[in-house]
Amino acid sequence: MRTPIKTFDGHNDALLRLLRSTSDDPVGEFLGGGPKGHIDLPKAAPGHFVGGFFALYSPSVAAPIDFNNMTEESYALDMPPRLTLGEARPPIFAMIATLTRVIRRSNGRVALCTTSSDIEAAINRQSLAVILHLEGADAIDEDLHLLEVLYAAGLRSLGPVWSRNNIFGSGVPCLTPLSPPTMGWLRLSSCGLRWTVRLAMYLSSIPKLEISRSCRYCSAVFLCASIDVRDRGALPERM
Repeated sequence: MRTPIKTFDGHNDALLRLLRSTSDDPVGEFLGGGPKGHIDLPKAAPGHFVGGFFALYSPSVAAPIDFNNMTEESYALDMPPRLTLGEARPPIFAMIATLTRVIRRSNGRVALCTTSSDIEAAINRQSLAVILHLEGADAIDEDLHLLEVLYAAGLRSLGPVWSRNNIFGSGVPCLTPLSPPTMGWLRLSSCGLRWTVRLAMYLSSIPKLEISRSCRYCSAVFLCASIDVRDRGALPERM
Protein backbone atom coordinates (compact mmCIF):
# COMPACT_ATOMS: atom_id res chain seq x y z
CA MET A 1 0.00 0.00 0.00
CA ARG A 2 1.29 3.41 -0.93
CA THR A 3 1.95 5.94 1.82
CA PRO A 4 -0.60 8.78 1.52
CA ILE A 5 0.79 12.17 0.58
CA LYS A 6 0.04 14.73 3.26
CA THR A 7 -1.32 18.02 1.97
CA PHE A 8 -0.49 21.43 3.47
CA ASP A 9 -2.61 24.05 1.71
CA GLY A 10 -1.23 27.44 0.67
CA HIS A 11 -4.57 29.26 0.98
CA ASN A 12 -8.17 28.55 1.88
CA ASP A 13 -11.27 30.61 2.65
CA ALA A 14 -12.80 28.39 5.31
CA LEU A 15 -13.05 31.24 7.84
CA LEU A 16 -14.81 33.49 5.33
CA ARG A 17 -17.27 30.70 4.58
CA LEU A 18 -18.00 30.32 8.30
CA LEU A 19 -18.45 34.10 8.58
CA ARG A 20 -21.04 34.00 5.80
CA SER A 21 -22.70 30.80 6.98
CA THR A 22 -26.45 30.89 7.62
CA SER A 23 -26.14 27.98 10.04
CA ASP A 24 -27.21 28.49 13.65
CA ASP A 25 -23.88 26.91 14.63
CA PRO A 26 -21.14 27.51 12.03
CA VAL A 27 -18.47 26.26 14.43
CA GLY A 28 -20.32 22.97 14.83
CA GLU A 29 -20.74 22.92 11.06
CA PHE A 30 -16.97 23.02 10.63
CA LEU A 31 -16.24 20.46 13.33
CA GLY A 32 -19.08 18.09 12.47
CA GLY A 33 -19.11 18.49 8.71
CA GLY A 34 -21.88 19.19 6.28
CA PRO A 35 -23.21 17.94 2.95
CA LYS A 36 -20.99 20.35 1.05
CA GLY A 37 -18.46 23.03 1.76
CA HIS A 38 -15.01 24.42 1.22
CA ILE A 39 -13.15 22.65 4.06
CA ASP A 40 -14.33 21.09 7.28
CA LEU A 41 -12.67 18.84 9.82
CA PRO A 42 -14.34 15.51 8.88
CA LYS A 43 -13.36 15.98 5.22
CA ALA A 44 -9.75 16.84 6.09
CA ALA A 45 -8.63 13.41 7.33
CA PRO A 46 -9.79 11.31 4.33
CA GLY A 47 -8.11 13.81 2.03
CA HIS A 48 -4.88 13.72 4.08
CA PHE A 49 -5.23 17.47 4.58
CA VAL A 50 -3.00 18.21 7.58
CA GLY A 51 -3.17 22.00 7.65
CA GLY A 52 -2.69 25.21 5.77
CA PHE A 53 -2.96 28.97 5.57
CA PHE A 54 -6.43 30.03 6.72
CA ALA A 55 -7.18 33.44 5.23
CA LEU A 56 -8.66 36.45 6.98
CA TYR A 57 -10.37 38.72 4.47
CA SER A 58 -12.43 41.90 4.48
CA PRO A 59 -15.28 41.60 1.95
CA SER A 60 -16.10 44.64 -0.17
CA VAL A 61 -18.98 46.69 1.20
CA ALA A 62 -19.96 48.34 -2.09
CA ALA A 63 -19.66 47.12 -5.68
CA PRO A 64 -18.04 43.73 -5.02
CA ILE A 65 -16.46 41.88 -7.94
CA ASP A 66 -18.89 39.66 -9.84
CA PHE A 67 -16.75 36.60 -10.52
CA ASN A 68 -19.35 35.30 -12.96
CA ASN A 69 -17.94 37.88 -15.39
CA MET A 70 -14.55 36.14 -15.39
CA THR A 71 -15.57 33.35 -17.75
CA GLU A 72 -14.61 34.88 -21.11
CA GLU A 73 -11.20 34.67 -22.80
CA SER A 74 -10.68 38.35 -22.07
CA TYR A 75 -12.23 40.63 -19.46
CA ALA A 76 -11.45 43.75 -17.43
CA LEU A 77 -13.50 44.19 -14.28
CA ASP A 78 -13.72 47.34 -12.22
CA MET A 79 -11.82 47.19 -8.96
CA PRO A 80 -13.95 47.52 -5.80
CA PRO A 81 -13.56 50.82 -3.90
CA ARG A 82 -11.15 51.08 -1.00
CA LEU A 83 -12.40 50.12 2.44
CA THR A 84 -12.21 52.32 5.50
CA LEU A 85 -10.67 50.87 8.63
CA GLY A 86 -14.16 50.83 10.13
CA GLU A 87 -15.39 48.68 7.25
CA ALA A 88 -12.36 46.40 7.02
CA ARG A 89 -11.82 45.47 10.65
CA PRO A 90 -15.10 43.90 11.91
CA PRO A 91 -14.96 40.84 9.61
CA ILE A 92 -11.31 40.25 10.52
CA PHE A 93 -12.13 40.29 14.23
CA ALA A 94 -15.17 38.06 13.63
CA MET A 95 -13.13 35.45 11.74
CA ILE A 96 -10.45 35.36 14.44
CA ALA A 97 -13.19 34.95 17.06
CA THR A 98 -14.73 32.12 15.03
CA LEU A 99 -11.38 30.35 14.75
CA THR A 100 -10.89 30.75 18.50
CA ARG A 101 -14.24 29.03 19.10
CA VAL A 102 -13.38 26.28 16.62
CA ILE A 103 -10.12 25.57 18.43
CA ARG A 104 -11.76 25.65 21.86
CA ARG A 105 -14.52 23.23 20.86
CA SER A 106 -12.25 20.94 18.84
CA ASN A 107 -10.76 19.28 21.93
CA GLY A 108 -7.28 19.48 20.46
CA ARG A 109 -8.21 18.45 16.93
CA VAL A 110 -7.50 21.97 15.55
CA ALA A 111 -4.40 23.98 16.51
CA LEU A 112 -3.28 27.54 15.78
CA CYS A 113 0.40 27.36 14.83
CA THR A 114 2.81 30.26 15.13
CA THR A 115 6.12 28.42 14.68
CA SER A 116 7.39 25.61 12.50
CA SER A 117 7.67 23.48 15.62
CA ASP A 118 3.98 24.06 16.30
CA ILE A 119 3.15 22.85 12.81
CA GLU A 120 5.23 19.69 13.12
CA ALA A 121 3.80 18.91 16.56
CA ALA A 122 0.21 19.41 15.36
CA ILE A 123 0.70 17.13 12.36
CA ASN A 124 2.38 14.47 14.49
CA ARG A 125 -0.57 14.35 16.91
CA GLN A 126 -3.04 14.48 13.98
CA SER A 127 -4.38 17.94 14.77
CA LEU A 128 -5.32 20.26 11.91
CA ALA A 129 -2.51 22.85 11.75
CA VAL A 130 -3.79 26.38 11.16
CA ILE A 131 -1.60 29.30 10.07
CA LEU A 132 -3.42 32.64 10.07
CA HIS A 133 -2.99 34.61 6.84
CA LEU A 134 -4.28 38.10 6.06
CA GLU A 135 -5.45 38.52 2.46
CA GLY A 136 -5.06 42.24 1.86
CA ALA A 137 -3.95 44.63 4.61
CA ASP A 138 -7.05 46.85 4.38
CA ALA A 139 -7.68 46.58 8.13
CA ILE A 140 -4.17 47.67 9.13
CA ASP A 141 -3.48 51.32 9.92
CA GLU A 142 -0.49 53.30 8.67
CA ASP A 143 1.19 53.13 12.07
CA LEU A 144 0.84 49.33 12.03
CA HIS A 145 -0.80 49.24 15.46
CA LEU A 146 -3.24 46.55 14.36
CA LEU A 147 -0.41 44.51 12.86
CA GLU A 148 1.04 44.20 16.36
CA VAL A 149 -2.36 43.11 17.69
CA LEU A 150 -2.91 40.58 14.90
CA TYR A 151 0.60 39.20 15.36
CA ALA A 152 -0.13 38.71 19.06
CA ALA A 153 -3.37 36.94 18.04
CA GLY A 154 -1.40 34.48 15.92
CA LEU A 155 -1.09 36.08 12.47
CA ARG A 156 2.00 34.78 10.70
CA SER A 157 1.42 35.53 7.02
CA LEU A 158 -0.02 38.41 5.03
CA GLY A 159 -0.32 39.86 1.56
CA PRO A 160 -0.41 43.67 1.39
CA VAL A 161 -3.07 43.91 -1.32
CA TRP A 162 -5.91 41.95 -2.84
CA SER A 163 -7.86 43.05 -5.95
CA ARG A 164 -8.54 46.38 -4.28
CA ASN A 165 -6.35 49.39 -3.51
CA ASN A 166 -5.39 50.23 0.07
CA ILE A 167 -2.93 52.54 1.81
CA PHE A 168 -0.10 50.07 1.22
CA GLY A 169 -0.38 49.62 -2.53
CA SER A 170 -2.35 49.08 -5.71
CA GLY A 171 -4.62 46.08 -5.93
CA VAL A 172 -4.23 43.32 -8.49
CA PRO A 173 -6.75 44.00 -11.29
CA CYS A 174 -9.16 41.35 -12.50
CA LEU A 175 -8.23 41.45 -16.16
CA THR A 176 -6.90 39.14 -18.82
CA PRO A 177 -4.82 38.94 -20.91
CA LEU A 178 -2.14 40.55 -18.77
CA SER A 179 1.05 41.73 -20.46
CA PRO A 180 4.14 43.77 -19.46
CA PRO A 181 2.66 47.08 -20.71
CA THR A 182 -0.21 46.67 -18.23
CA MET A 183 2.01 45.86 -15.26
CA GLY A 184 2.04 49.45 -13.97
CA TRP A 185 -0.47 48.44 -11.29
CA LEU A 186 2.26 46.41 -9.57
CA ARG A 187 3.31 49.11 -7.15
CA LEU A 188 3.53 49.76 -3.44
CA SER A 189 2.80 53.15 -1.94
CA SER A 190 5.42 54.97 0.13
CA CYS A 191 3.63 53.57 3.18
CA GLY A 192 3.80 50.10 1.64
CA LEU A 193 7.51 50.45 1.02
CA ARG A 194 8.13 51.35 4.67
CA TRP A 195 6.02 48.38 5.68
CA THR A 196 7.92 46.05 3.35
CA VAL A 197 11.31 47.21 4.64
CA ARG A 198 10.14 46.69 8.20
CA LEU A 199 9.02 43.12 7.50
CA ALA A 200 12.20 42.41 5.55
CA MET A 201 14.22 43.58 8.55
CA TYR A 202 12.14 41.26 10.69
CA LEU A 203 13.10 38.31 8.55
CA SER A 204 16.56 37.81 9.96
CA SER A 205 17.34 35.35 7.17
CA ILE A 206 17.77 38.41 4.91
CA PRO A 207 21.14 39.85 6.03
CA LYS A 208 21.04 42.91 3.82
CA LEU A 209 18.34 44.66 1.83
CA GLU A 210 18.74 47.51 -0.59
CA ILE A 211 15.56 49.36 -1.51
CA SER A 212 15.34 51.65 -4.52
CA ARG A 213 12.49 53.36 -6.30
CA SER A 214 12.42 50.40 -8.68
CA CYS A 215 10.83 48.43 -5.86
CA ARG A 216 7.63 50.33 -6.59
CA TYR A 217 7.37 47.82 -9.42
CA CYS A 218 8.42 44.97 -7.26
CA SER A 219 8.29 41.23 -7.52
CA ALA A 220 5.83 38.88 -5.91
CA VAL A 221 8.41 38.35 -3.17
CA PHE A 222 7.54 41.83 -1.88
CA LEU A 223 3.86 41.86 -2.82
CA CYS A 224 3.37 38.60 -0.95
CA ALA A 225 5.86 39.28 1.86
CA SER A 226 5.08 36.96 4.75
CA ILE A 227 6.11 36.83 8.35
CA ASP A 228 8.04 33.60 8.76
CA VAL A 229 6.43 31.05 11.07
CA ARG A 230 9.74 30.37 12.80
CA ASP A 231 10.35 31.84 16.25
CA ARG A 232 11.20 35.55 16.14
CA GLY A 233 11.44 38.41 18.59
CA ALA A 234 9.26 41.48 18.60
CA LEU A 235 8.59 43.36 15.38
CA PRO A 236 11.17 46.12 14.76
CA GLU A 237 10.13 49.69 15.44
CA ARG A 238 8.63 51.59 12.55
CA MET A 239 11.21 53.12 10.20
